[in-house]
Amino acid sequence: MRHHLGTTGLLLAALSIAGCGADSPAPGPASDDEGAPRYEGNFTVLEDASHGPQLCVNVALSLPPQCGGPDIVGWDWDAVDGEETVNQVTWGDYHVTGSYVDGVFTLTAPADPPVSAGVTPVPALPPACDDPEVVDPTQGAGPAMHDRIRQTYGGALCVVEREAATAGELARITQEVMDADSVAHLDVPVSAGPDVQLGAVRVEVWVADQPALDYARQRWGDLVVLEGVLRPVS
Repeated sequence: MRHHLGTTGLLLAALSIAGCGADSPAPGPASDDEGAPRYEGNFTVLEDASHGPQLCVNVALSLPPQCGGPDIVGWDWDAVDGEETVNQVTWGDYHVTGSYVDGVFTLTAPADPPVSAGVTPVPALPPACDDPEVVDPTQGAGPAMHDRIRQTYGGALCVVEREAATAGELARITQEVMDADSVAHLDVPVSAGPDVQLGAVRVEVWVADQPALDYARQRWGDLVVLEGVLRPVS
């Protein structure tokens, strides 16, 4: 059995990956005139001498900036405001709506200025234990970790021992989400990295549709949480 020790000053929640939507059905987005699902989001759009307009998430903050992503069909710089051009590179930040098929984003509505997403509320987490001095379970590494923490920390404390993937396993899975089979099913991930508190690898892809969610579930079970940077239009 693998173990991971988690601690907090006041509360520690045993998080459920399933509760984060890892195996929830993908939302049913609205469709364009040809039946393709529509998606939206805030992105940098960038065009340079080597390629036309593309959507970007990870942008190198140079001047001009550098980034790459899906090609955009239907983009017209004359139809938008706020773009900048330096050394044959044109870019700007926009809210876009369109379809995403075979790695290409097609506009289905005019681009707008970025839309504020607001602040995501912090969920109310249940306490890991009723008594902030309780170590649960009483057997295993919990008591030893409790004593070690008490050498430098004197506040309210819960130490809860639970089964979880090791750091090595999460590192291995982070590499696997970049392999050829994964890319064939998920597209090239936008980002991927271990979330130690969650005990899983968070993977961002352009679209987290149901086939992608099914693939991730079948290959990695609860050890991968798949998230789409393009959000379905309801």
